[in-house]
Amino acid sequence: MDYHGQSAPFFRNFKLTEKNHIRAGIISDMFCRMRHGGHHPKTTGTGGFTLAELLVVIAIIAIMFAIALPAFVNMTGASKLDAAANAVHSAAKLARQYAITHNQPTYLVFNDDQSTSDANLAYRSYAVFTIDTHTQPVAQSSGEFLTDWETLPSGIVFDSQTTENQNNVFIPSSQSWSGGFTRDRRLFIDPHTYVALGFKPQGTQQAQNKNDIYLAEGFYDETGNLVPTSKQGKRIRLDSTAKSQITSILYDQGGSLEEQSQ
Repeated sequence: MDYHGQSAPFFRNFKLTEKNHIRAGIISDMFCRMRHGGHHPKTTGTGGFTLAELLVVIAIIAIMFAIALPAFVNMTGASKLDAAANAVHSAAKLARQYAITHNQPTYLVFNDDQSTSDANLAYRSYAVFTIDTHTQPVAQSSGEFLTDWETLPSGIVFDSQTTENQNNVFIPSSQSWSGGFTRDRRLFIDPHTYVALGFKPQGTQQAQNKNDIYLAEGFYDETGNLVPTSKQGKRIRLDSTAKSQITSILYDQGGSLEEQSQ
């Protein structure tokens, strides 16, 4: 039997099967219409939501967002505080290391409202500066910046006003500058005087006490007062032997500080 003789019955059966399929579909559609009063049931929209249901869902999402937002803001602020504290801490360690390796006094200097009129830099920027004491006479205005000025993240400032103790580097001491080293926490770098935390060539600090750098979430208003935006804060403490530690703190309503466990 040739090829065409074998294939003809196959195609004939295929067409019959296709016709049966179409007929079954027509019969099924007729029964469906009979069950629904002569109309085909509408399937579009049966799996959707009504307007009232959508409004309820939107309201629930809004409530959940309102509850979660403060926690998210606090988390973001804490992350910025951590980043700022780590960066300033690293700059202080850089100043100490340079003082040791080059055998000359080195400083972590800060801008306040006396050294700059730029509100974006005052109490928000810092740099590392050194004075070459190997060439005489030593002048307080001589020296060079080892780093560019770095700026704290948005919403983070140095707290210059806390009076929890007198270790805050922004509070001037009664000692004066001598021999290339600042004792009053101020350093004149022509033409400005900066807040300064200094390290001797041995990597130690001049005063036999602790020096603290406070970081807070907030801003300074037009009168120069710190306006905190949260209770969170950080303290970077360096003792007279230059040992350092970062501690989380909380500000209470009276301005007092409370240490938090690390």
